[in-house]
Amino acid sequence: AQELVVASGATLTGRNEIRLSTQAVLTLEGGTVSSLRWVDVLKGGRVQGTGRIDASLYNAGMTAAKNGPPTVKGDYREQAGATLGLTLSKADAAQLIVSGDAALNGTLAISLAKGFKPAAGDTITLLTAKSIQGTFANADNQVAAGGTRFKITYTDKTVTLTVQK
Repeated sequence: AQELVVASGATLTGRNEIRLSTQAVLTLEGGTVSSLRWVDVLKGGRVQGTGRIDASLYNAGMTAAKNGPPTVKGDYREQAGATLGLTLSKADAAQLIVSGDAALNGTLAISLAKGFKPAAGDTITLLTAKSIQGTFANADNQVAAGGTRFKITYTDKTVTLTVQK
């Protein structure tokens, strides 16, 4: 795989679009990716880390966030077969912030940050957006991590996880 790291304080700018092809990895370490149009993650490509995407994000591959919520300053569009991977670290903070619309159609995969142990009944805001269409492809609207099972719930502007007993 070929990896490009965008560190804190740095900005990667694409005039029209930024496309991550198979085996391409874009890692945000607090930096910003900017495009006049969009960032396109193709099947087998990956954008990961924490930072800001100043464009719409089209995900047909893997989008993975950890160490804080990434921000998408545009729309988030997810194709069937794509994966959104989030590391849950707090019950009181959104894990993915989208300033535009979110269209969900792929699979949600989660992990728990070291030391984070949510209790039964805890609700975690997973995603916020101007509007949300579609759902994740997870069976029975559930996902599990670290021996804990979560129920996925949708509103018109948020996706939340509730810890099951």
